[in-house]
Amino acid sequence: SSDKSTGAVDMWLDKIGRGNSAGKILALLRDRNGVKYTEHQLRTLVGISAKSSGFATAIRPLKRNNLVQEQNGYVIINPEIL
Repeated sequence: SSDKSTGAVDMWLDKIGRGNSAGKILALLRDRNGVKYTEHQLRTLVGISAKSSGFATAIRPLKRNNLVQEQNGYVIINPEIL
């Protein structure tokens, strides 16, 4: 990705935290822009246990800040922040 298009995402990663699950989800969706993932796939890719509430906790600030969107059961990055 080009430097100019990652500014907004980088700002949010700094705010949210790159090392936590929310940051990992956002970075993954940015790096693989255009790929749609189910919640289960994202959970697996960032290492959140299926038995924990970690995914709900991680996705909440991303949705609240309109960084990700759900479409037909898939989670995608909001194209407006790219």
